[in-house]
Amino acid sequence: MSDSLYLTISDTDFDPSFVMGDVSNYATRIASRGIVADGESIALLNVSKLAFYKLPGGGVEESETPEIAFKREIMEEVGCDCNISYSLGEIVEYRDGFKLKQTSHIFVSDLVGQVGSNHLEPDELAEGFEVMWVTPIEAIRLLESSAPTDYEGKFIIKRDLAIINSYIGGL
Repeated sequence: MSDSLYLTISDTDFDPSFVMGDVSNYATRIASRGIVADGESIALLNVSKLAFYKLPGGGVEESETPEIAFKREIMEEVGCDCNISYSLGEIVEYRDGFKLKQTSHIFVSDLVGQVGSNHLEPDELAEGFEVMWVTPIEAIRLLESSAPTDYEGKFIIKRDLAIINSYIGGL
């Protein structure tokens, strides 16, 4: 599969009366995220303190490629190595509340070896991150039943539902 932008998310997706202004002054963030599969199950993170679920992933550091960042994030958040199978493309989020444009590179990967201990950041621990393995259909159900208590959560839900639905369509 080739990289291709397949979704843009903004505040207008949640409030149709919202008028998007000039985004040229937004800070930019590059991220990597997506699917790590173990047979019939995929890794999903329960962000219990903020009442939602999300796929693993995070920011690309200055010296990293998106692929290297994805593998690092999977090791940190899930506690395993993975083999990237393909890219699903990119999702761009314009978060007006943060004045942020985030571009996420989306990957599909397979678990390599055993799942060990994850190494969560202090803010991830504070937000109640807990990894779980569920079928893609169960992941969709959990995401759809999420009721995020923060601004960022609604973007995450929309983004990650699109990722899982694209993954299911590509199986």
